Amino acid sequence: MFATDPTNYKDFEGRYPIDDSLTLRIYRDGNRLMVHPTDQEDFEILPSGRDKFFFIDLEAEISFLRDETGEVTELILHQGADYPAKKLK
Repeated sequence: MFATDPTNYKDFEGRYPIDDSLTLRIYRDGNRLMVHPTDQEDFEILPSGRDKFFFIDLEAEISFLRDETGEVTELILHQGADYPAKKLK
């Protein structure tokens, strides 16, 4: 497992719409980074790289993308296929 400082999790927080019926809300819960998909239970994700996380209970991963200033602007959900989602402002 990749060690990262949980205080950096604030970079990832936000809402990321995959499509019209599915939005991933990424949020901190203490020192944990959580994902709340629309109409589903919350899932904890753990770091596997600086901007890469994996689900504990699902065969899925999330990669966060940054712009040239270092701000997180998008994620890609890897779950059987790749599902990109822009971060809502």
